[in-house]
Amino acid sequence: MNILSTLHKKIFQFKDCNNGLVIHLGLLALYSSLFILVYYIHLLKIEEDSIKAYHQVKLSQCLVVVMIIHLLSLIYFRWQQFILLIKEYFTEKGSPYNLAIFRILFFCKLAEHFFLQTKNIEISWTYLPDSSRVGLPFISWLVYHLPINPELYSFLSIVAGTLCLLICIGFFTRYAILLLLPIAFYVLGVPMFYGKISHYHILLWVPLLFSLVPIADVWSVDAFIRKKRKIVISVEPHLKYFLPFKILWLQFSIIYCFAGIVKLWDCGLDWALSDSMINQMRWEWVEHYDKVPYFRLDNYPILAKLGGLGVIYFELLYFLLIIKPKGRIWAFIGGYSLHKICGYFMYIDFYHLRLVASSYINWQKIIKFIKNKFAPVIEHNVEYSTDSLMKILKKEKLKISFLIGIIFISINFLFSCFKIHSYPFSSYPTYSAIIKGEIQIIKMEAYDSHNKKIDVKLLGEKAQYRWENIRPHEMRIAELFDKKDSTILQAKLNEYWQLWCNNVKGLEDVKKIDMYLETTSIVPEKRNIILSRAYLGEVSL
Repeated sequence: MNILSTLHKKIFQFKDCNNGLVIHLGLLALYSSLFILVYYIHLLKIEEDSIKAYHQVKLSQCLVVVMIIHLLSLIYFRWQQFILLIKEYFTEKGSPYNLAIFRILFFCKLAEHFFLQTKNIEISWTYLPDSSRVGLPFISWLVYHLPINPELYSFLSIVAGTLCLLICIGFFTRYAILLLLPIAFYVLGVPMFYGKISHYHILLWVPLLFSLVPIADVWSVDAFIRKKRKIVISVEPHLKYFLPFKILWLQFSIIYCFAGIVKLWDCGLDWALSDSMINQMRWEWVEHYDKVPYFRLDNYPILAKLGGLGVIYFELLYFLLIIKPKGRIWAFIGGYSLHKICGYFMYIDFYHLRLVASSYINWQKIIKFIKNKFAPVIEHNVEYSTDSLMKILKKEKLKISFLIGIIFISINFLFSCFKIHSYPFSSYPTYSAIIKGEIQIIKMEAYDSHNKKIDVKLLGEKAQYRWENIRPHEMRIAELFDKKDSTILQAKLNEYWQLWCNNVKGLEDVKKIDMYLETTSIVPEKRNIILSRAYLGEVSL
């Protein structure tokens, strides 16, 4: 044990998380050097691509193991410092004004989601038959027994939106958010019950975490009413105003870190340095009606691959950025930039994560900075109690809220470990697959009563229908075709067409649709070349 302790002092021991960040960066740099050395000197001598991929993935998995060993050894050898770090993280005081601003921004946007997106897009799933529902892990019993119809879904969407507006202005806030939780669970969950796991779970997680603490102590109707009644509530910085953010940031760490770890574990740096990085972009272009961005990043493969490396490194190091306030600034800038760049080049924005990432902004500090005529705001160090974390939380009546938050984080952590995609808990998508240069899509040849051909995809593009939303249905249809299960295949073809009809105007005159499974290249200039084509069946109306 003395030998291990001495070794740790030489290699692993450091004073704060900034040095820990340097060590992790060093490990990543060392791994990158080893990868380039092995890949470009040794692997290039191997002719079989499968053997190349095997060696570099094993090297990547070694890096993941080394990083985990490093973190576990750090926790073991510096247990007291680790406990102190956890205590400081959860007992950091926050401003009620930051919580109020975030409450207004988030629930205003959530109300828009319930009033507009559920009405115009998500409601189309409710027209499908009960047989179309997909049993999700751990809640299949609920999926198949919930009443789902357009009338009920539309009504509850309006109720949910109204409750969000009440929370936004802070009127009957406590009751509104508690009532919102089961209704939002239903409205947000219905599309996922049909196999469309869109991973906007965070829209439900935020109200859940906000229900654990008072969120309307300032800038709310409730606060105004209390003031009129001369009910005094302290609005000084307090840890209760920061607790939901701290739980939320840990969830962000799970989302990002597992995305980076899975990429390395499954694919290694081939995810970034192979043609898969380019193919991922082109795949998304196809799923958006062959929409190609003005700036063609695929024409600059080196730049694209360096960007892919940057994504992996950022995801792996994200959890270190949330520990201290200065790091959170970079967590916000990095996460926001990542999603905006992906939104431009790949049309994968995850704007929900960008919206929630605004919780990193210290609005009160910015306001004070402006009020003081742009003078630097001096923040005094907070002296923490010598009591344990649980004693402090119990004293502040936050113990139950803390434990619920930890249970919430733990469940999502386990779901991420085992790659379980479900609802209301889930692993977020990691986009860790190696993408090939071909894609299978369903080609529809639709005809009206006069045998005139109708371009379904063109109408869908004009209607701005997100074709990518039902791409999982196309993949399931392809699997059924391979299994030669004609009965279920025909039912899925009918459901697939129903989704188009529910969302795209101009398909009312269609009387007959022939469907084909086509394999094409994802290169924009070669999209018209059909590599293979198979007849799936006919949908007659």
